Amino acid sequence: MSLRTLSLATMMTVMMLASPFVNVVSADGTTQAPSSYAYLPSWAGDITGDLEQIGENFLGHTFSKHDFDEENNMYFVSSEDYGDWMNSEYVFSNSRGFHLLKITPEGSVEYAETVSCSTYCNYPDYAYSKVVGVHTVAEDQLFVTFSVYNTQVSFGSNSQYYSSNNLITAFFNNGTWDWIESESTGNFRSYYQLVYQGLDDNDNLYTVLKGPSVSGWSEYSISSASTSGTNWVRSLEVPYQSPIYDDLPPLFDLNETGLHIFATVKSRIVYDSQSTFCPLGGEEGFCHMWLKINTNGVKQSMSSSLYSSLYFSSMMVENDSMYLTGSTYDIVSGSNTESNFTGQKISHSPRYAQYLADM
Repeated sequence: MSLRTLSLATMMTVMMLASPFVNVVSADGTTQAPSSYAYLPSWAGDITGDLEQIGENFLGHTFSKHDFDEENNMYFVSSEDYGDWMNSEYVFSNSRGFHLLKITPEGSVEYAETVSCSTYCNYPDYAYSKVVGVHTVAEDQLFVTFSVYNTQVSFGSNSQYYSSNNLITAFFNNGTWDWIESESTGNFRSYYQLVYQGLDDNDNLYTVLKGPSVSGWSEYSISSASTSGTNWVRSLEVPYQSPIYDDLPPLFDLNETGLHIFATVKSRIVYDSQSTFCPLGGEEGFCHMWLKINTNGVKQSMSSSLYSSLYFSSMMVENDSMYLTGSTYDIVSGSNTESNFTGQKISHSPRYAQYLADM
């Protein structure tokens, strides 16, 4: 396996061609407007204040408080105790909790559900209570993930006190909560520890939580849940050592084959108690690894490449290739203006270089 690279000029061309804002010319020569990801422009509703569409970003991970079904209904969830949302279609007071709204493409609130809290949960993005994920499976069926702290949370008749910090995942099904499961993150806010969450083509929700860094290893918990509950939970361990410690965290993506993990590590990586080792010859013993995890949580394959001197910050898997973006910010040896894809370093001095690579 190797890392193939594109020049900056080629990368810019690819990015321009992939832009969602470029008009499309059809076979008959007419120009068609691109598909729009606009926020339902036909709405008459006033989207202001607490009902924002973007969510927030924490340590590189973007939380989403909303998602759409195939009929373009939107499901929006946020914490609040008093609200006047959607031109007063949904008004509530003294109702502390997480509020779920189904909003039609025409801008009407079709229904609302409330998950009540005993403490906190009284305004959006409270440090102790946040909605960190909404993932729609079908109309009126969705996963919702909450980060909570020291509070009684009530999903209808199901009420439980969650001490310390917990990540709660629940499945909403046509007006009822079919199941609610939680994982404690101890003294760390759960949204601090959530590093990835995504829905695959089979409606399985994958969640990656970072655990403690002890005894030279950083631990991660990887789980898969279906509409019926948790499918499996596995562990991932990557070296926690000088000079990178946690500064080069693993990257994750999903496709039809399962979960993909990209990690830049020294010596080895441990998944589900099984070690996979770097090839010999990498700078300072470092390498890049690509692990493919099937839908049953089993390691299906592994590929590796010697360290490229690049800091890869994002990745995407498509058609059996992994596409990565990164720069010559070299945490390992500090050679910040050099890249190394062939065993021979290339100098970009005095500037840093940005790369798009295909693994």
